[in-house]
Amino acid sequence: MTAMPIEHARALALLADGTTAQEASSATTVPLGRIVQLARRQGWTIHPATGLAIDPLEDDKKPVLPDDVAAIAATWTDKPRLVPDNSPAGEPEAGSVDDLLADARNCDDRQVQTALGRADTAIAKLRDIYTLAAERIAAEQQREAVRQAALAEVEQLERQLAEARQRARDAGAKPSRSSGTASAPGSATPTDKQIRQWARENGVACNPVGRLNSDVRAAYADAHRAVAV
Repeated sequence: MTAMPIEHARALALLADGTTAQEASSATTVPLGRIVQLARRQGWTIHPATGLAIDPLEDDKKPVLPDDVAAIAATWTDKPRLVPDNSPAGEPEAGSVDDLLADARNCDDRQVQTALGRADTAIAKLRDIYTLAAERIAAEQQREAVRQAALAEVEQLERQLAEARQRARDAGAKPSRSSGTASAPGSATPTDKQIRQWARENGVACNPVGRLNSDVRAAYADAHRAVAV
């Protein structure tokens, strides 16, 4: 029996409690790929869509472990649990590959050892590829969750905007196409042409071209201020 690190036992406990493999990895120092390997050692599988652990030996498919993390570590064995399947007669059951590799390591035969070396290389490559794939799938699931949350937020904002517009229509307001504030009639700054025209009509001396005299502008302002009052 090989002792299990407490963090590994804690990760398995989280899986048994219904935590996803990605969440268990985030809550511990155990990489996602290693958590997947630990689950497989327990005879569990990680659902590719939900990330939850599944125990095919349990009626409800939910993994069962002791509540105490220390107890999980203490009862850990490095030999995988054999999980029977419904394969046709003659097909190897789950876990037999690990047994074959263990037997091959104890076999003093050159051909067996050569084949074992190739198998170890292939398994190491497969483990790396599988770990990367599991991490990629978990990352894609996380991105999709973020995307769905953003879409839900946009939908809520659009609904609130539509309701606000409806309330404005019910109140008789006309929607504005401009964010600027409309100026009151006559409050806009007069142009030089307007001031000159006023000066001519009211007998105020004013140069026909060039810069307007400040006295003319003041007279125009005083006259219109008086009118406004």
